[in-house]
Amino acid sequence: MDSANHPTYTQDVAERLRKIIELTGLEVPGFAAFIGLSESHVYSLLSARREIPTQFAQQLGEQLDFDGIRIFKLNQELPESIRTAPALRKFRKEHHHNKEYFITTKKERSLSHFLEEELLHTSLFEEPRYVWQVNDACREKNRKVDSDTLSKHLKYLVSKNLLKSAKKQIQRRDGSLGKRMVTVFFKPD
Repeated sequence: MDSANHPTYTQDVAERLRKIIELTGLEVPGFAAFIGLSESHVYSLLSARREIPTQFAQQLGEQLDFDGIRIFKLNQELPESIRTAPALRKFRKEHHHNKEYFITTKKERSLSHFLEEELLHTSLFEEPRYVWQVNDACREKNRKVDSDTLSKHLKYLVSKNLLKSAKKQIQRRDGSLGKRMVTVFFKPD
């Protein structure tokens, strides 16, 4: 099924590019930086809005030490050696500080992971905390997040039994209480 006339051929080739990216261990931003394209260009190739040009496949193959034309040959396996290509190893070494480039750092970049590793082990949740108080603690650790997203992640930690929640009268930053009831989060006993 290497026929460019097959109805799903372009999609199949795009899926092979996705597999190559997976083999590199890079996220799309890292892969785009590695091959010298914009992220939007890579996304358009992955979504098959753009066909993958032969020249691109050849250049990609040169960088990853394989015959890039294999990307178009759907009946041939992609080489696992892509993972250890010298240019890729060099890229990883030079860009190790760009955590958003690598799949392996995805978990540690997640907000839930940050909350579990950075805030749950502190005294912050010893008493009930409003979302705005948790958000202030995040900012102190240079983590910016909007309140809605933070609230969802805190509720996720409640579902994992890492936190508990209750309704409490809203407290404003000046210490005064409002009439509305909101969720607060605290450590389980």
